[in-house]
Amino acid sequence: MGKKRRSFIATILILVMFSSIGFADTGIFIKNFSLSDKNGIKENFSQEEVVDIEEESKGLYTIKKDSNFYEVPKEYILKTKKINKNYKAIDKTNLLDKPNSDGRVIGELKSGEIVTLISSSGEYGLFAGKNFNKGYAKMKFFKDESFKEDYISCGISTVNKTINNGGKCFYILVKGDIVPIKEFRNNKFIVIDEFENEFQVPKDYIKLDRGREFASRNMFSRRTSSLNKLISSAHAVVGSPYVSGDIGEKGYDCSGLTFSIYKNSLGIKLPRSSRDQVGVGVPVKKSELLPGDLVFFNTSGKGISHVGLYIGDQQMIHASSGSKKVERANINSKYYASRYVTARRIVTNK
Repeated sequence: MGKKRRSFIATILILVMFSSIGFADTGIFIKNFSLSDKNGIKENFSQEEVVDIEEESKGLYTIKKDSNFYEVPKEYILKTKKINKNYKAIDKTNLLDKPNSDGRVIGELKSGEIVTLISSSGEYGLFAGKNFNKGYAKMKFFKDESFKEDYISCGISTVNKTINNGGKCFYILVKGDIVPIKEFRNNKFIVIDEFENEFQVPKDYIKLDRGREFASRNMFSRRTSSLNKLISSAHAVVGSPYVSGDIGEKGYDCSGLTFSIYKNSLGIKLPRSSRDQVGVGVPVKKSELLPGDLVFFNTSGKGISHVGLYIGDQQMIHASSGSKKVERANINSKYYASRYVTARRIVTNK
């Protein structure tokens, strides 16, 4: 997928690039790309090749390579670093309405005031100060304090999957939910959670969302955040002993485990027994299960008598009276498939 090279007839751009050396954002190709100039000379870009992004427009990045500039569709590049063009006024400085000595004074900057450079041409720069007031001033009146910072791109999950980072943390991909992408390496997107834990996700699991920038922590999906906590908490107690009637003091029984995980992870207090827990939440078809759902079984022949926490990929974590411990099990195994009754979704917010 995405490995076929597409050739675009394109002209190497002769651009009027303002004095922006060091001002470029950084991006990385997520698949191979090639284009040709007006003379038919082909330029190839390889997957995972890092490039400078000089300009951005709807649907296109203008990138720089070997002093040449190229327009590349955004679907081929993941932006990973963004330049923060901070400048500090060396002394009290006037802002002008045009970039020359005839400019009218429209504002004043205090010594040490931080402004953002929008563009520059010759000895003048266009700066944005407080309240986004814009004006021109000579570049020599400022100290360059620009720096690059991580740029978090938005993706949309195309699958329902549980991703482990090799440690104790899990990331739950829910189809259609926003995914924050930090980097791309080894043919995988590097996704982060709200605590900046990193997860490697196959690129086929995510579609880039070019219509929005991941601007703040407020954009993390509340559902994903909740499910990450639930599943990580469940994995943390695997191996604990089965203790009838217990909710974690010395061990767990089946409903004590689900009760404890929801209460301690999310502050949600479920009923104490499996027969009562099935009465809360939203009914879910087995084919539509998501991590965090409660799955119920008739193991006694007398109705619902067992509950587990679904963790994805047909697996659940449950407190087993048979094995006398908290363990993972396949809900489609011969034993559990024949005893499966229903499921309930507790976490429904996005």
